[in-house]
Amino acid sequence: MTSRLQFFPLLLFFVLSLAVLGACADNGDDSDEPTASDVVDQAADAFDDLNSANFELDIDGTIGIDAEGMISLGAVSGEIARPADARADASVVFGGSSVSLEMVASDGEMFMRNLLTGNWERAPSDLQYDPARIFDEDEGIAAIIDQLEDIELEGEDSVGGTDAFHLTGRVDTPAVTALAGDFFESEQLDVDIWVAQDDYRLLRVVLHDTEAEDPMSWELSLSDHDEPVEIDVPELE
Repeated sequence: MTSRLQFFPLLLFFVLSLAVLGACADNGDDSDEPTASDVVDQAADAFDDLNSANFELDIDGTIGIDAEGMISLGAVSGEIARPADARADASVVFGGSSVSLEMVASDGEMFMRNLLTGNWERAPSDLQYDPARIFDEDEGIAAIIDQLEDIELEGEDSVGGTDAFHLTGRVDTPAVTALAGDFFESEQLDVDIWVAQDDYRLLRVVLHDTEAEDPMSWELSLSDHDEPVEIDVPELE
């Protein structure tokens, strides 16, 4: 009888120990899961350290890029490099026809290839699209990330085969107009962001103008982060 009484405290000790260890393990797992703010902060730091990337821009809607609104942007792909260089192939709609337009941005100057002659020339002063603004600290992606509100971590996803965190939030429209155009109707835009799980590099940003009469979206995807790019200022003829 005595041995049994001595056994029970020992058994109780092991039961309590296992319970404590289990609770610690659970707490450890929870602490390893990043919050929405953690992911956004890490993504902002990673983007600040990014020096070059390939990009693709897709637009579902109409965004004019000239003062008269006669030329609208459809899709763009190209390369960007800090501080303010970009090479892009843009699909634009002019007079009801879709044409491809080559563009180069360098240190605040914009160049485009003349569709008729094939020669490079300085872009018209009223051109309202500059792909190099992606890296602009005050008007680019960094500004959008910095001004995000109501951020939520929606879960995990995959972008181009890369495991990613999917976040949602909202941003005031004036924060995006320099980069995406001044054609959104809503005072605030819904934002979706995908961030790589392994190193927090930014993979995709989508802006949604859901409250507009004709809802539209603006989707920017980044790839080949920090891969070498060569962007040359074209020779003018």
